[in-house]
Amino acid sequence: DDFHGGVFQAFTQDAIREFEVIDTGFKAEFGGGSAAIVNVVSKSGTNAIHGDAFLYARNDALDSSDVANTPAPTLERYDYGGTIGLPIRRDKSWFFGSIEAVQQTAGTIFPPNVPAILSAGENFSQVPKDTDVRAFGKYTQQLSEHNQMNASFSWTRANLLHALTDPIALPSAGTNSLTNTWLANFSLASILSPRLVLDSSFNVRAQNFGDRKSTRLNSSHIT
Repeated sequence: DDFHGGVFQAFTQDAIREFEVIDTGFKAEFGGGSAAIVNVVSKSGTNAIHGDAFLYARNDALDSSDVANTPAPTLERYDYGGTIGLPIRRDKSWFFGSIEAVQQTAGTIFPPNVPAILSAGENFSQVPKDTDVRAFGKYTQQLSEHNQMNASFSWTRANLLHALTDPIALPSAGTNSLTNTWLANFSLASILSPRLVLDSSFNVRAQNFGDRKSTRLNSSHIT
C-alpha cells in the first residue's frame, strides 16, 4: 500500500464470497497485527458455468455546480469488469476468475489569486488521471475424498498521473506513480479425522513501485 507501506492487493467485489473483520483478540496465526485483521474468502468455480459483467459510470455532464456561474469540476469515472466460474472436470476440478478496470479523470480546483512568481510555468490544464486494473484467478481440485488443493494468483496495476496529495497544491507538485503487485497462494486442506483438520499454505508476494514528479509544462508518463 503506497500510504501505509507493505504489499496491498485489491480484489473485485464480485470475487469475494465472504469476509471477516477482527478488531481485537488476534490469534497467533495473524502474527503481531496491531490494527484490524480482515479475512477474505474468495469464490471458487462450481459444476455450473456462471459469471457476470458490470459497468459503473460517472460523468460531470450529469453533475451540477454549487458555485454560481461556475461549471461542475471535471469528473469521468468508469468501473467495469466481470467474473467467470466453470468446471474443468466435473466433481474434480474448477476455475474461477475475475478482472476489473477503474479509470478516473478528476478536475482540481486550484486556489485563486496565485502570485505570478508561483504561477509562472504552471500548467493549470493538467488533470489528475488514475487507472487501476486488477485480475484474479483460482484453481481448485478435489484430490481425494479428504484432500482439496487450491492455487490462486492475483495482480494489480495502479497508474497515477499528476496526482496531488494537497487540495491547494499547484500542478507542479503532482507526481506520477506506477505500482504492480502480485500475490500467489497454494493451499492444501486435509481431513485427518472427524476432529482433526490440517490446513497447509504457501504464499508469495511481490511489488514494484516507481514515482517521479510531473513536469511543469507537459504531461509526463512512466515507462
